[in-house]
Amino acid sequence: MKWSSGLVLLALLVISAACSLPGTQVGQNSTQEVPRPELAASSTAQATVTSSPDPDIPVTEAPAIAPTLKPPDAEGPTAGICQGPPEGELVVITIRPDVPEPRCIQAYRHQRLVMINGTDVEVQARLAGFEVTLQSGEEGTFDKALGEYLQPGAHFLQTTSPGTGGELILLDQ
Repeated sequence: MKWSSGLVLLALLVISAACSLPGTQVGQNSTQEVPRPELAASSTAQATVTSSPDPDIPVTEAPAIAPTLKPPDAEGPTAGICQGPPEGELVVITIRPDVPEPRCIQAYRHQRLVMINGTDVEVQARLAGFEVTLQSGEEGTFDKALGEYLQPGAHFLQTTSPGTGGELILLDQ
């Protein structure tokens, strides 16, 4: 059976697209990106058809998919008083058995999040598809700047500890 060059090209495009799907980064004290449906497809994406070497077989090109930023969980802080943004590149939240420290913190788009486990048990912390597992006393840094995956507004950190993960207010700056 003879394969036309258009079918071979189409098969290569499908294989190439499958190989470039988002993966995960796994390692101790590092974050792991959890696949999210909104990153895998766009409701407004349109495929375009171009000409192929064989005029009877159209070649479909996959649309470029822009990452989606997680919308805020609330319009403003729900924790009451919220600590101002720290200077520098890092925003640090310590998970405690009852209330995190600080309970609420503001941050700039260029800053990255550091979680510290201030409990005596293993804790998993999650924010917008990123997850870090921390042993007692351990800290983990989220690899991307907050503005790369969050929209401005109030975001709640989820944890497996007996307490809560706190609240992060991303400023629009």
